[in-house]
Order: sequence, then C-alpha cells, then structure tokens
Amino acid sequence: ELVQSVLDKANRGLEDMGEFEFRLLTKDGRYVLLTMSIATFRDVTGKMAGVVACGQDITRMKETMLEMSHIAQDLTRVINTANAPIFGMDTAGNVNEWNQKTEDVSGFSREEAFGK
Repeated sequence: ELVQSVLDKANRGLEDMGEFEFRLLTKDGRYVLLTMSIATFRDVTGKMAGVVACGQDITRMKETMLEMSHIAQDLTRVINTANAPIFGMDTAGNVNEWNQKTEDVSGFSREEAFGK
C-alpha cells in the first residue's frame, strides 16, 4: 500500500513527498517504527526515473519518549498530591508550578499564582 501510494504521488508529478512515519514488520516478526523522506529523481529529459528514500529507525526514540511522558505524569501526580507546599519558578521568577497544598496554605489558586 505504502509503496503504491508513493509511486502514485510521484507519477502525479510530486517531487518531494515529505517526511512520514510508518511501522515495518521485520523478518523476525518485530515491528519497528521508521521515519522516511522520499523524493523523485528525473532523467536528463525531465521524465521521472524513480524515487529515492532515506529512512531512520526511530523505534527506541519513540519508546523513550512514551516512557518519559509516563514518568512526567507520575511526578506531576506526586507533586499535586504531596502533603507539603510545592511551587516552582522559572528563571524570570514567574511561578510555573503550584500544588494543591500550596493553594491550601497560601489561599491563592494555581490560576492566580501562575506567571506571577
């Protein structure tokens, strides 16, 4: 399907099909996630002579990103439910974190404190 779609686009005159991701089933039965860039190339008369593809296996990167997202969600949950006031500030001194206990102690809501 994917190969046919690429060839159809190339035959319609699209030079650069951009970058996209897709899953590839390997010979040993694993799936890997690839990012691909595909473009056409032409002969000296301007007729399409074929396509060239360049890809990269991004399976581990995507797995790591998902794992990091889960860790961030867990940390957010810990901060928000902590029995101690926790707040954060950026380098300009603006509040960028404000947990429930900080609201309880200060009387200021998260929305009131953020960015100040």
